[in-house]
Amino acid sequence: MYRVMVVDDEAAITTQLEERLTLMGYEVVGSASSGQEAVEMAKRIRPDIVLMDIVMPGSLDGIDASEIIKVELDIPVIFLTAYASEKFVNKAKDVEPFGYIVKPFQEKEIKATIEVALYKKNIERRLSESEEKYRSLVESTEDSIYLLDRNCKYLFMNKEHLLRLGLEAEKIKGRKYSEFQTEDDSKEFEEKVKEVFETGNSIQHKHERPEESKYFLRTLSPVKNAEGRTVSVTVVSKDITGLKQTEEALRRLNEELLKEHNQRKILSKSLIDLLEKDRRQIAMELHDHIGQTLTSLKMNLEMIHGKLKPDNTELEARITTAQERTIQAIKDVRNVSHGLRPAMIDALGVVSALRELFNEIQQQTDIEIHFFNQGIPKQFEEGKELAIYRIAQEALTNIIRHARAKNVFVNLVKKDENLSLSVEDDGVGFDQDKVMKPSKRKGPLGLLIMRERAVQLDGEFTIESQFGKGTNLLVEIPL
Repeated sequence: MYRVMVVDDEAAITTQLEERLTLMGYEVVGSASSGQEAVEMAKRIRPDIVLMDIVMPGSLDGIDASEIIKVELDIPVIFLTAYASEKFVNKAKDVEPFGYIVKPFQEKEIKATIEVALYKKNIERRLSESEEKYRSLVESTEDSIYLLDRNCKYLFMNKEHLLRLGLEAEKIKGRKYSEFQTEDDSKEFEEKVKEVFETGNSIQHKHERPEESKYFLRTLSPVKNAEGRTVSVTVVSKDITGLKQTEEALRRLNEELLKEHNQRKILSKSLIDLLEKDRRQIAMELHDHIGQTLTSLKMNLEMIHGKLKPDNTELEARITTAQERTIQAIKDVRNVSHGLRPAMIDALGVVSALRELFNEIQQQTDIEIHFFNQGIPKQFEEGKELAIYRIAQEALTNIIRHARAKNVFVNLVKKDENLSLSVEDDGVGFDQDKVMKPSKRKGPLGLLIMRERAVQLDGEFTIESQFGKGTNLLVEIPL
């Protein structure tokens, strides 16, 4: 229920009006007969609306009292009038009342005027609250916000924008954007403002101020009237200098990381090449020197054995044992030499070399190796052949040492332009996070070398394992 205060110097009119208001559902909270009394009563009881006669006795007429109530108390006032001079009418307009009710009163007119006045006041209050919230938001942000008309003249600017320009609002409002910016920047910016007016769409662009080493992200949005026509443009300019500096730092860091990565690849390749060179040299030493020495020793033992007298059984037994050990040593040297550098790769290709490797492992262990290959060229790039062989060799070595597997499935196939090698076992598996984590005492050197061999050839290396579910290794290398 709205609370109404009535002000009129005629008691009969006041009483009549109070009765009508009560019947309409309003609560009459007070009545006054002079302007001074009306002001004091309004301050005391704070009604929702005041019905005020224009012509009032005393030092304050109705218009003066209404102005005080409106300014100091923000209470809407409706003027009651039967007639008034031109002087009073003009003075009443300056106060901007919320309506007029003409005497003699009509009930419908009273209710309609009061409802319109209260509605108008509620709208004003909401607009005021919205404006206050908007202003608080605009002024609290660190972004520069300003409003421009079609000619790029400033209509509004927040404190942040004033700080950027280093000027007061009075010295900026109504002046053009170009008066405070460079010619090139102004030309580009005015084109964007023009685009927003023409299209009615928001646009966003990055803006650089080299003289200040500053970068901004500006968003231009249309402000439209009730007919949907763009009447101004709101600009929100966000300082992204810190972000740009971070991006630049990340770019430099990425360049450094890429440089270090390339250097590491070069170093890693040198180490792998050196390792293969040492293996090749050791294999040759074993085959050409130690192997020949052992072969010569075997031949000498055979010659000595042939010249023994039949009755020298003790010496014959010793020589026979020496012969057997020499033969075994020759086999061991051959196996070690073959493991260091499988000559079959050069002669028959990686598939034949792998098949020979798997046959040897099956003869020496109880592991069953199931080997499948498809589409593999007989010979291709030497470094890639050797990498495939070494990765498979290292994978089988790890399985023999740790997996306790019964079956191993090796697939080597050509997929499009890639070589795909997979090695899967049914062994005990391992904890990937623990094994792959570097350790000061011991690290997964074999796994790391396998991965590095693949990376060196721009390939990919993945391994998956779980306790009790075996291990699956996959390598893909561009052919």
